[in-house]
Amino acid sequence: MSEASTGIITAKRKELASRMSLLDTDLYTQEKPTEDPKVLDLSILKDYVQKVLTFHSTKKENLENHRTWSYVFDVELRHVLGKVNEPQWVAMLEAQMQWAIDTITGDQPNGKWELNNFEVKMESRVFNRRRTVGRDDKGKAQLQNISQQIDYLLIGMQFVDIKGELDMINEMGRPTTRKNNQLDPKLIQALLQNKGQSVVSNPETEMLVKSQEERIANQQEQLKRQNDEISLQKDMIEEMKAKQDKTNDLMAALMTELKQQRTTAETKTSRRKRS
Repeated sequence: MSEASTGIITAKRKELASRMSLLDTDLYTQEKPTEDPKVLDLSILKDYVQKVLTFHSTKKENLENHRTWSYVFDVELRHVLGKVNEPQWVAMLEAQMQWAIDTITGDQPNGKWELNNFEVKMESRVFNRRRTVGRDDKGKAQLQNISQQIDYLLIGMQFVDIKGELDMINEMGRPTTRKNNQLDPKLIQALLQNKGQSVVSNPETEMLVKSQEERIANQQEQLKRQNDEISLQKDMIEEMKAKQDKTNDLMAALMTELKQQRTTAETKTSRRKRS
């Protein structure tokens, strides 16, 4: 054996020894931590629901008499547990909340809607379906009933109009607000308790009376704005009608002139033929 071959074997042994030392230090067997691991615990999902929705809840107070709208978001646990990480779950919650706000804003655009309350619960639903498993001797299909239980996470959200506007409705194709001329229930209760006596001396009932007066004033202001809009629309319609009448008159005059020119041309043509 030559000295060159001996050197190659020695170098290979050193290389193998270095590799074995690396394996001994577990550099190749150590697992690196996973970035943004998937959520595997149901309690973590619920905790994030609590934190995210609490963060986005309205800070306004005294909204008991304001109109509300509710929305329920349900998701199958098998689609989120072990499938999404924490940032993705937060983004899903915020997206659903924003979708709900956009939906009610599109239906009732006169208000400003914010999250007021929420609820989280679990629900199991059983789904039954039939499956063909073969045919009998007569060729008739044999069916088997299959039941499947699916667990859902339900998130109920309640939104409130912090502006305290009335519901918008359509009357004869024209948007308007629902008329609400009823007194505040708390004010009615205070009047009944005092049996016709003055209630303004009581600070609480005085606030109720003032709130009712502001409510009536807001309704009158809304009615005034609606009447102004209707008057403006009527003026625009009259203006458009006048322009249309002028256009019709101009078209009629043009048609008459064209008809006269055509008659004159036909008369000249007939005279030339006779001559």
